[in-house]
Amino acid sequence: MTSVFFAADSWYTFWPSSSADHVLHALAPLAHAHQIKSFEVSYVMTQSRGVWLFAMEWWFMGFGMITACFLNARSKILSVKWTVCSGLIACMSILGFAAEILRLRNWVTASEIDVAVAILVGFILLPVWLVWVGAHLKNLREEAKEFVSIPISGPHRDGGDAYGAQSPVREAEMSQAQHL
Repeated sequence: MTSVFFAADSWYTFWPSSSADHVLHALAPLAHAHQIKSFEVSYVMTQSRGVWLFAMEWWFMGFGMITACFLNARSKILSVKWTVCSGLIACMSILGFAAEILRLRNWVTASEIDVAVAILVGFILLPVWLVWVGAHLKNLREEAKEFVSIPISGPHRDGGDAYGAQSPVREAEMSQAQHL
């Protein structure tokens, strides 16, 4: 769906703006100015749905990164540099949200800002952030092997471990009971 919207960028860019006086003067013999403005308003109303849709992508990414920053600042599981990287992605995401919304007023300038933010976040910051998280999760996996597994078969008195095998103590009790 994104490709459909971006493929039509050139068509959107050349849409005549009602603030351009030369367009109004050129089209004045054909129609009145209020008719031209009504076409522009209907165009903006129909296109704003897609603009808001894509803007919310940036909004949710920014909100998620702010949450990640806050949680890591409290728990200190990852390094401070990772928190700073998350904060930078959050700020850039909010800037991307603003640029998407500003497309309704000034398409060309806002599109340039949005493309720059998309390249910076999508091709540089977010891949670094994801690799960083993946490397840390690998370290957590290694640390998790040190923990003792919690039995899921019930209380300890049933004699089974988490995988259903009998414990050595229980086997000794069973062999003594058979000898009696």
